[in-house]
Amino acid sequence: MAAARSEIYTRSLVGSVRMCIRDSNQSAFYSEKAESLRQGLNHWLRNKAPIEALWDFDQVAGDPQDSQKLYQLFDSGDGLHISSVGGNHLAAAVDFQQLATLLGID
Repeated sequence: MAAARSEIYTRSLVGSVRMCIRDSNQSAFYSEKAESLRQGLNHWLRNKAPIEALWDFDQVAGDPQDSQKLYQLFDSGDGLHISSVGGNHLAAAVDFQQLATLLGID
């Protein structure tokens, strides 16, 4: 798990910005092991990662009643992909001024 965290940390767009991820139990890639890893990674990002900014797309797009699903309004219909309404909601969750500052383009 630590190696995976390090790899994700290294490959991210900006070293000090992270996004929590989500998957769906309707994904072909879903497994209990993958879900456990995803939840562990998101917990680490939210609570322990040495970062300056976090955009938690898992919380923004997830169904508050079922952590395995997208919020119905943000679901494109297949249970896996974000709808245009969901995409707009994710974009609204990003602090673009903060991102520009972190990227050095403010």
